[in-house]
Amino acid sequence: MGINYNPNDALAFYGMYTEGAGEGGIAVIGSGAENEQYLGAQESEQMEVGVKYRFNKATFSAAIYQIEKSLEYHNRATNYFVQDGVQRHRGIELNANGEIIENLSLVFSTSFMDAEIRELSGQAEINGNQPHNVPKTQGNLFVDYNFTSLKGLSGLSANIGVFMLVSANKTYKTAYHCQAIRA
Repeated sequence: MGINYNPNDALAFYGMYTEGAGEGGIAVIGSGAENEQYLGAQESEQMEVGVKYRFNKATFSAAIYQIEKSLEYHNRATNYFVQDGVQRHRGIELNANGEIIENLSLVFSTSFMDAEIRELSGQAEINGNQPHNVPKTQGNLFVDYNFTSLKGLSGLSANIGVFMLVSANKTYKTAYHCQAIRA
């Protein structure tokens, strides 16, 4: 469910609420967990409010959000992979993208997140901890070039970027993609 308000062609405010269910996980081979069957559906709930602004060939957006989903983890006390408790993510996301010059675009996004484990009964001592593999800060920067203006390369685009996660340690990943489309 969502609501959108556009006071003019360049500005939009929005709010949304969603509920979902995804496929439950299975214990990772080698984790030591006894069970190897899939868990039940992983339920989730998300609320978000934000603003988007368009200026010339650029778009800027900001949002605050909260996501809660079922926590899946290896319970060391029982040695089973289980669903118990909630994984809550609260954050702010900022985005900017646009064409810098003809055929050259820049995409930037960053998010700052406070995530924690809550309502856990099986190992209550880890309530309040940050979930594994959830960064406190994430950033992306991509440059995209579309070769439409070069004879013989029409329909080819390439992009390259850097993706960074910051949690207990820093992880930097580079990404690139080259795509050929012929009409």
